[in-house]
Amino acid sequence: MSLYVPVAPLASGGMGSVELVLRREGDFRRLYARKRPHAGHDRADSFRAHFLREARVAGLLRHPNVVSVLDVGEDASGPFLVMDFVEGIPLSTLIRRFRARGELIPLQVCLAIARQVADGLHAAHELRDHDGAPVALVHRDVSPQNVLLDYDGVARVTDFGLAKALGAGAQESSSDALKGKVGYMAPEQLRFEPLDRRSDLWALGVVLYELLACERLYPGGGEGIERVARQILDDAPPDAGALRDDVPPSLTELVFDLLAKDREERPPTAAVVARRLGEILREVEATDGVIELADFVAEHFGEDRAEARDRRSALIAAAERRDVEPAREPGRRLGWLAALAAAVALVTAAGWGAWALRDDDPPAPSVTEAASSAAEPTAPPAAEPPAPEARAEAVEEIEAVEPEAEVEPPAADAPEPEPDPRATPRRRGRGARDRLWEWP
Repeated sequence: MSLYVPVAPLASGGMGSVELVLRREGDFRRLYARKRPHAGHDRADSFRAHFLREARVAGLLRHPNVVSVLDVGEDASGPFLVMDFVEGIPLSTLIRRFRARGELIPLQVCLAIARQVADGLHAAHELRDHDGAPVALVHRDVSPQNVLLDYDGVARVTDFGLAKALGAGAQESSSDALKGKVGYMAPEQLRFEPLDRRSDLWALGVVLYELLACERLYPGGGEGIERVARQILDDAPPDAGALRDDVPPSLTELVFDLLAKDREERPPTAAVVARRLGEILREVEATDGVIELADFVAEHFGEDRAEARDRRSALIAAAERRDVEPAREPGRRLGWLAALAAAVALVTAAGWGAWALRDDDPPAPSVTEAASSAAEPTAPPAAEPPAPEARAEAVEEIEAVEPEAEVEPPAADAPEPEPDPRATPRRRGRGARDRLWEWP
């Protein structure tokens, strides 16, 4: 039996996929999320070494608002990392649910979630290794898909697969600088400049805006990557105060600060952001009363939780059966071999005994057994899918995320973009415009 038994797929992104797995040890049972890079990536020695190295760094991180990396390894199916399984929803699902209803997420909920994300990011940015040396970890892929809200109302930053340790001795290539979802890349990342914690704060500003607006700030991908990049670098930061009537001026100012083109004008740390969000939240609560996140999630996703648990129980039972049945396969094969050997011996001794032995042959497998045997792989796949009838009722909704991009510099004579004709929102001057094609 394998250490981690595949149960069902959870999510798939541009660089890898995540599946729900079960670990069994005697009477011990616990669910985890296991991430693997997509086929092709895992066969490249440099990528595999990078994946395992950065996963081990992320494994040092422990915080209530971070999904911890608990195990890192490599097996016949390639490298993997094992994380806490969070029973909840990604923020992208929360945003999509409210947008479909034509509603906005309550302001308090937006503020409380963003504050927890800031707390988790600060823990990552302040991470130290076993010797106490700063790791200078930068997530580099902060987005609604990578923030999970559990059913107890706790937000957790996940997927440190693209995280970069920028501590002593770390080197960052230009290709490293442009891995991730373009719509959440800070301006300095698009200019191939070195990243620091403030790059994550810019992405947090995008997530906060999208929570408030229930829509993408910089939509697009694939063919539209260049257009999105130009918007990030050339368009004025959005005015959150124009989104909805309940946004106070202090929150409008904070969104401006987080989305500043120049990182020097952003807050210095995620802790400062969390503190400012907490102050705004307390002011809103004093006026409107307190909304508990756990109550909010239960109200809007309670039925989803109950249905997911029922489906998950069935999938776990099926996964355990699949994991146990191959262990009996050698015994069945030995039985067939013994029968065959006996038949050969009798035929040799009697000459005509083969016909008499036909009634003693083992019965043909039933349709159910044949299908089960055919479905049993000889080696566990990287992400063993559930049976067709179970796959339609996967434990969690498989999240389709924006493809992660690796952007190449264009030709040196690329045309200079036209100035944005739109009026700049109420904000102090930002200095000269940044340009996409100013390569170092």
